[in-house]
Amino acid sequence: MASYARGAGEVEILKEEVDGGRDGKRLPGRVVLTDRRIVMLLGPKPSGLSMMLAPWIGALGMAALGSLDSLEVTHEIEREDFASIVLERRKMISFHSKGEGYAHISFVVYSRTPFEVWQQRMHQWVAGTLSAAPIPTAKVIR
Repeated sequence: MASYARGAGEVEILKEEVDGGRDGKRLPGRVVLTDRRIVMLLGPKPSGLSMMLAPWIGALGMAALGSLDSLEVTHEIEREDFASIVLERRKMISFHSKGEGYAHISFVVYSRTPFEVWQQRMHQWVAGTLSAAPIPTAKVIR
């Protein structure tokens, strides 16, 4: 698997911590939306210790153990190839490309963000109107 790197001139619009699936296990990961693509990142297969601790410490605890530090790209869909987002079950969302057969790309995430918010984000992203939040202007206090 490849590590994530932005392309020349590529702008990150959104990063969100989610859970994803690998080898039949639910693992902490991240979805990254850029001005060009959506990328699904997952950590490596967890060790026995982290698997025993995962139900009690959750995604934040797993991040503290370092499993979010070495994320790998598992899936990516270019913006012009993105087709749909579907609510599979409560908090289980799938992303699909336009491709068919072997050219079809899809992946599932488990997110605490409501599906309606994801729908709106993806609609705006495809339309090119979703942008990174502006950096707030500092006020000088004298």
